Amino acid sequence: MQRDLQVFLQDILSAAAEIQSYISGKSHAEYLTEGLIRRAVERCLEIIGEALVNIQRHNASALDAIPNAPQLIGLRNILIHEYGSVDDGRIWEAITTKLQDVTTAVERELGRG
Repeated sequence: MQRDLQVFLQDILSAAAEIQSYISGKSHAEYLTEGLIRRAVERCLEIIGEALVNIQRHNASALDAIPNAPQLIGLRNILIHEYGSVDDGRIWEAITTKLQDVTTAVERELGRG
């Protein structure tokens, strides 16, 4: 059964909201000391990256509207295939500087923004 574009976009929003709830009020140093939160954030980034891969497969032009999509797909690939080389600083940068732009774009695509 093929999932549609809106479902993938909603998956991105849900995972991004989870990330925000995990890191709310936390500093980078606190994030680094809390392994459970780091792993939860990484899992949400995997979901976001996989949703973007599915969007790319089914409607590549829709991916153009989402900033940083190629970088997030690349980050997903690292998390899944090269987990031993995960850079926590890169993860922190992605979730604190790029995720809001992605969320805004996805909300716009869903007609919410």
